This record gives sequence, structure tokens and C-alpha cells, in this order.
Amino acid sequence: MSVAVVIPTRNRPETLAIMLKSILIGTLLPDEIVVVDQSQGLETKKIIVGLKKHWGIIRYIADLGSGTSHAKNLGWHSVKSKYVAFTDDDAYVDLDWLKKLVEAIETDVLCGLVGGKIVIPNLREYKHIAFPENQRYLLPCLDFGDQIKPFPKGSFPVGVNTLTRFEILRLLNGFNEDIGPNVQKRSLIFGEDTDFAQRVQHLGYSLLYAGEAIVNHPLIESRNTECYYQKRIRSEIYTHAVFEVNETTNWKYFQKCLLLLISSIREKLVNYLKKRKIQDYDAFIQKQELCSHWHALFCAPRSLKRSRQFLSSSR
Repeated sequence: MSVAVVIPTRNRPETLAIMLKSILIGTLLPDEIVVVDQSQGLETKKIIVGLKKHWGIIRYIADLGSGTSHAKNLGWHSVKSKYVAFTDDDAYVDLDWLKKLVEAIETDVLCGLVGGKIVIPNLREYKHIAFPENQRYLLPCLDFGDQIKPFPKGSFPVGVNTLTRFEILRLLNGFNEDIGPNVQKRSLIFGEDTDFAQRVQHLGYSLLYAGEAIVNHPLIESRNTECYYQKRIRSEIYTHAVFEVNETTNWKYFQKCLLLLISSIREKLVNYLKKRKIQDYDAFIQKQELCSHWHALFCAPRSLKRSRQFLSSSR
């Protein structure tokens, strides 16, 4: 059994150092740790060079491209391990994190992807939480208990805490680079981990949740604001629209967009005639849904649809 950990990073040298140290003191030491760096400046590289003097398993890759998906693909292509775990540069892991992920995937030969629990350790420090409790998964936060069990229907592992088989990464050609956070392209499309999980299922593999494989993802002040909340909601709505347009024929999706437009105009007219004031939050959601679906109709990448068609034809 061999396992690698891939960490994409961009301009977060301090928190990256915390993440690396938490992995290095874990009960299961990985065979490889690959840091894929898209940072401006040399601070991150200096930290890796310093750690590499004592930990030869750490490898540094400077990424001249952009986007989380591109960094993840560079990372897993460079490893030789049987299993590959992915996490982020702004979190830290529990001592048994990697051990519990590997134990989970080895319970079932048909398990293709494992996702663990994601907790916000400092949540109580914030009196005002901009994110409603039922939407804190956007921070992200994930907790289905402490057991090993199949992921609930409609839920998927989150990229900050996942482990898969190298062979599956090779079969699926990794992550779709049309989606996922991308600062340079200012992409609103998240969900590269969800897309990967769905394609794992298309291959006939299962998704397992490992409740004792814990990643701690601290909340920072800049994310506890209405502005950041609206940004994440906007991205969430558009991401759902992109996935939907890839799963629907064009004329049916156009019909849906048209009905949304008619419904929006009718509702505004009714509210105006009845002098009924709509809540700011509801108005924001309605506007984003309308704009997102029309934008997705004309601008969303269709590569998700093509990848699924390819998998269906090759099975």
C-alpha cells in the first residue's frame, strides 16, 4: 500500500505550512506529498525547500497555469502511489486523517472515492454567522456522523478531504479543467470535485464517507460577511445551472429558461399591482437563478456532457 497527498496552493504560505506539519505528524505518513504552487512570489517555495531538508517525501511543483483543477491534475500525474489524497492549503488535518481514509477505501474493492468529515473548529468564535446553518456546506462544512458508510444520495465528497485510486484518476483523466475555482479566469463554476465523484459513479464505483477522517477548515473573518455569502451563493447557483445544462437537451433547457423569465416578469407585475414588497434575499436569489440559467444556456462549457457520453459508450 502506498499513498500520496496532493495540495494545490496559491498565496497562502503560512496556512500551507500548518497543513504540511499536520500531515507530517500523522499516524500514517504518506509516501509522497506534492505541493503544486500557483503563487505570486517565492515565499511558498522557501517554506517547501526548508521542510524538504528534513522530509524527503515532499515535492514542489511550480505551476505556471491557473485553477485548482489544473493544479490537481499536475499533482496526481507526478505521483506513483496506489492511492492519492487531495486537500487544501487553508486547513489542517487530524492525526488519523490519512489512516482513516485509507482504511475506508480498503473496506471495499468497488469503492472509488472516499470523502471525510470537514469541521470548522473556530465556529463558536463568531457571534454573527453570515451563512445560514443549512448552507454552511459552502464554507465548507460536512458531517454525516463518525461511521464509514455510503454517501447519502445527492451528496458528494468535498475536495478538501478526499482520497481515490490512482487507476481511477488515470481512467477519468483527472479533473475537468473547465470547472473549479480559477482566480485568473474569474470563473464562477465550482464543483470540480462533484463532477469527478459523479464520473467515478459512472464507472461503476461507489462513494464512501469516512467520519473519523477529519479535516479542520477554520473560518476567517473575511468569509463571515454578507458580501462573501452572496458571492458563494452566486457561484453555487451558477454551478448548478452548468451541471443542469450538461444533463438536459438544449431545447428543453431553453424552454426552462423561457419559463423562468415569464415567471419572473409575472411575479414582478403581481407584486407591483398588489404593492407587495419582496425581501432583499429572495429578490437576490431569484435574480441569480434567472441570470445563471440564461448565462449557462449560451456560455457554459459542454465538456461535462461529453465526458459522461464517453464513459457511457466505453462501458
